[in-house]
Amino acid sequence: KGKAKAGIEEERKKMESYTMEEHIDDIFRIVYVSTFNTAVQALQVLFQATCMDGGSPPPRFYRALYARLGSTELRSSSKHSLFLNLVFKAVKHDPLPARCAAFLKRILQVASCSSVSLACGAMVLVSEVMAARGEMWEVLEKKRDNAQ
Repeated sequence: KGKAKAGIEEERKKMESYTMEEHIDDIFRIVYVSTFNTAVQALQVLFQATCMDGGSPPPRFYRALYARLGSTELRSSSKHSLFLNLVFKAVKHDPLPARCAAFLKRILQVASCSSVSLACGAMVLVSEVMAARGEMWEVLEKKRDNAQ
């Protein structure tokens, strides 16, 4: 019994020293080099790992998510709902309204040449973000006024 207890105690100490930060770079690498479906799952892990303390994900996360939003694999993926859910959560927690506006515009661009189900999901996502973040109307209007 003494050896088992010592072994359990040793494993517990190893688990306490384990940190997610040691593997963040590897997970980001997976996002860029793997298939779309695997990248979505890796992005979900990154979102959960970086938001555990109630903060928002780092800019690096948003860059990776934005890159995958423009991926041609998105149209043929079986993970539309998972991906749109992740985009919704990320955009809703984004502290930068300008970046949020860029995501919404890209989502609408992608929706315009996607399947009906993905387009509908994207429209619902944009609608929900606009309802949750009232300042987005002002940001989008300001951008449009500056373009004219």
